[in-house]
Amino acid sequence: MTTIALMRPSSSLDESVAKAERMGFTVIAAPMVELRPIRCPEFERFVASHSVKAWDYVVFTSANGVAYAFDCADGKIETASLRRRLSHSQVVAIGPKTQHALKKLGVKVSHVPERYSSAGLLHLFAKLRPAGKTVGIIRSNHGSRELVHELTKLGARVVDLRIYEMALPRDTLAAEELLRCAAEGEIDVFCFTSSMTAKNFFSMA
Repeated sequence: MTTIALMRPSSSLDESVAKAERMGFTVIAAPMVELRPIRCPEFERFVASHSVKAWDYVVFTSANGVAYAFDCADGKIETASLRRRLSHSQVVAIGPKTQHALKKLGVKVSHVPERYSSAGLLHLFAKLRPAGKTVGIIRSNHGSRELVHELTKLGARVVDLRIYEMALPRDTLAAEELLRCAAEGEIDVFCFTSSMTAKNFFSMA
């Protein structure tokens, strides 16, 4: 039986383990990345103030970004108010999973790129012609700067909103066990789902 190492954040690890096991894999799982909310004053002002003009586009680059956006809003304004604010913008979801997370919260999604990546987003915005428009990007502190740079070249005013961080896990026991298995040749397949996962894997090793 093939043994696979899964290293996603805790919030999505159980789901991935269950899918891998249904496919017949033996799974060794450990979070190599920990997601934590971080303060983003500009986003807080946006969700808390009725006087700030809505952005023309709001881009969600992950389902995690959706969750942290609404967590950030909770306690500052009603989440229904955030939904109303988003209803005045064209909401862009990077892919179906992010779109589903938004729809579950009652947010209408206007656009999903054909390719679920930064390159796909840029291809979409090239067709939308965002010159003179404001584009708010809700994402982690590890997001690519190329997206901001290229949107700016298209004439957009970009608001880069990093509302959560991807960091080394504080509890490393499971990760250390996974690394031991790797060193002893017990793993056939390594599944890296982000560049930060790979970076943390080798840093901890």
